[in-house]
Amino acid sequence: MHQLRKIDNIIQKIEKILITLIFLLLILLLFFNIISRNFFHKSYNFILELSPLLVVWLSFLGASLALKQNRHIKLDILFRYISPKTQHALRSLCALVGLMIMGLLALGSFTFVSSEVEMFGNKGWGAVIFIFFFMISSFRFLLIGLESINNYRSM
Repeated sequence: MHQLRKIDNIIQKIEKILITLIFLLLILLLFFNIISRNFFHKSYNFILELSPLLVVWLSFLGASLALKQNRHIKLDILFRYISPKTQHALRSLCALVGLMIMGLLALGSFTFVSSEVEMFGNKGWGAVIFIFFFMISSFRFLLIGLESINNYRSM
C-alpha cells in the first residue's frame, strides 16, 4: 500500500507541473495572439485551435488532482448521521463503483482516441488526456477503496 501511495504522489507532482506549464503556455499563446491581432492585424489559427485543447487538458488534470486531494464533488450529508464503521463500508462501495466506471471509461477512451487520430491525424493525439485521466482516476479510486477497507479492518 505504501508503494502505491508513493506512485500516487509522483503522479500528483507530475500533474501539478503539467498544470502550471499548460496554464502558462495558454496565457502566453493567447496574449501573443491578441497583441499580434491588435498591432499587426494578423491572427494565428493554430493558437485558436490549440487553446480549447489546452483548456480540456487543464480541466482533466485539475479534476484528477481534486480526486487525489478529496476535493471533488460529493454528498456528505448522509455521512454525518451514520456510524464510522458504516461510513468506511460505504466509502469502499463508492470507491468500487468509481473504479468500475472509470475503468470502463478508460477502455472506451482507447477507442475514442484511436478514432480521433484516424480523423484528425496528429492533432487527434491531444485527446490522449482522456486515457490518462480515466486510468489515473481508476488508480485513485482503487487507493481510496483499499484505504477504506484498511480503516474498516482497524476499527
